[in-house]
Amino acid sequence: MKSFVFSFCSLFFLFLSHSAFAQFTYVRNYGTNLADDKGSEVILTSDNHYLVVGTTKILNQSNADIFIAKFTHDGAAVFSKIFETSYYDEARGVVELVDGSGYIIIGKTNEFDDQGDWVIFRIDFSGNVIWKKFFGNVGLDAPVRILTLSDGNYVIVGQGYGQLIGVPKEMDGCFIKINSNGDFLNVYIIPENKREFITNACLAADGGIVACGFVKHQTQNKYEVFVFKLKPDFNQEFINTYSFTRETKANAITQLENGEFIIAGSYDVEGNGLYLDPLILRIDPASNLLRSRQITQLRNDSFLDIKQRKDGKLVASGNSTKYMVSPATSSAGVWILDTSGVYRSRNVFGSRTNHSYATNLKIHNDSLLILTGYANLKNDYSATTTYTFFNTFLAKTDTGGFHREYYFSKNGLDFGSVPVGNNAGDTLIIVNNGFDHLNYSLLWNSGKPPVFDLPNVITSLDTLYSSDTLKIIGIYTPSSISNDSSAFNFHYAKLGWSSNIFKQLYLKGTGTSSTDISDRSDIPATFAIFQNHPNPFNPGTRIKYQLPVKSRVLIKIYDALGKEITTLVDMEKEAGEYEEIFEANKLSSGVYLCRIITGAFIKTIKMMFIK
Repeated sequence: MKSFVFSFCSLFFLFLSHSAFAQFTYVRNYGTNLADDKGSEVILTSDNHYLVVGTTKILNQSNADIFIAKFTHDGAAVFSKIFETSYYDEARGVVELVDGSGYIIIGKTNEFDDQGDWVIFRIDFSGNVIWKKFFGNVGLDAPVRILTLSDGNYVIVGQGYGQLIGVPKEMDGCFIKINSNGDFLNVYIIPENKREFITNACLAADGGIVACGFVKHQTQNKYEVFVFKLKPDFNQEFINTYSFTRETKANAITQLENGEFIIAGSYDVEGNGLYLDPLILRIDPASNLLRSRQITQLRNDSFLDIKQRKDGKLVASGNSTKYMVSPATSSAGVWILDTSGVYRSRNVFGSRTNHSYATNLKIHNDSLLILTGYANLKNDYSATTTYTFFNTFLAKTDTGGFHREYYFSKNGLDFGSVPVGNNAGDTLIIVNNGFDHLNYSLLWNSGKPPVFDLPNVITSLDTLYSSDTLKIIGIYTPSSISNDSSAFNFHYAKLGWSSNIFKQLYLKGTGTSSTDISDRSDIPATFAIFQNHPNPFNPGTRIKYQLPVKSRVLIKIYDALGKEITTLVDMEKEAGEYEEIFEANKLSSGVYLCRIITGAFIKTIKMMFIK
């Protein structure tokens, strides 16, 4: 039923030097041109990847499916799977199992009830479903967060309909404790005869579970922020509601280092839902309100998740109307606040003409933010259905929410020393790390010099789509013994923007006599790595490569998921032809990747090992 969700065009990043990208930041979008793809949560996995869980829905179909997708830290898609059913399934969250053997995914399904039930299932690393469980009653039931407890079990937090006995049916807050086998160990329903919507939850330092949301009593005409804490033994510790003049709702909660809690939500300015201000509440460990702040200068910005940075400041993610050009536009955003809720800074990324949402964030190594969500990036629109659809995005930014929109692998093409009459090539890589597509062209700075050539030079406008890679290949053919140099310009502009930017990129090379290089006649003219032989192989295979000049050589082997297996070569070598042997007798059958990095030359070959 479903097409493959994620394009692997960004697989290139799997093969780049790790040291070169230790702080590589980006926004990547993934999805097809035929479906809604929305990221719900991103986690950092024990095998050093990012895992996104989300929902995919093909245009004009009533059903939807949950998907997972795993990425390298540089944003390369290495694995994805859709869990196809005949129902409307919507992802809400994911955790990795304590023993590292797989994941537990939670979501909402209409398999038994059109309004929705909880669906909980465990998968292994290959995406195979180990077990699946359901929870719900007649009416809307939906989980919002799954958390790992200190005893190695898991708690799922959300809401159910009519779970309390002996009172009029309403929305009830629910907590379910499960083990890795999916057994329900404990179930707790908040004993309040009110309409309760749980929106988020976090673990407390003492092992308790703290949930936030909004609540409305049957006699009330507006929702109010509420918070509820469950002890580790599944008994209530506190419940509290915070009243304001207008309607308020909570979207996220986190515990501070000093034990207090921060709640992020919204304040309805006029009471009609048209103007919402971000709202920050700070409460003590017993839920007493310490201070509240309505951030009026960020009107209609929405905080959907919040965390505390190592420096004590708060970082929130959500969507912003900073660049809104119509009521149907907003951008994904990251905000920095102090612990009193005072607004400090904002960074946004996304299309100026369509909605973007950063639904979930994690802090990686205290130095990076990892975010997921969804955005309409390509302006995909169906005139038949008047439907605009979304792509999932994965973003890696600094702790202020900033990312490099465009990446240049270097500032030009350097061909080194080349004998007169011969030629040499070099490659420059440009990556569009931003949300927006680019119109671009390549133009010579002052006419094309005869010794340099850009075979793929584009003088008319072309498009570099978000997350795509452009390789600029240059050729240098010296005609005399001399130092040659020139330059060309990379012109680019975001689609729909009038401003045009250009970056000047150099070309340089040195023409030499053959004796300046070597008196050998067998020195290769170019860098190359050749297909291994035999292929398929068992148990060993030969890998040949060549170097036109003395170079530092790094050759590594990876499995199909991008996990490093071994390093074959890591040393400086003279110009010449070489051969390495790769033995795989201790490995499983399958596809393996061999990557060579030497100077600007980077190439990967696929090898098939069959036992």
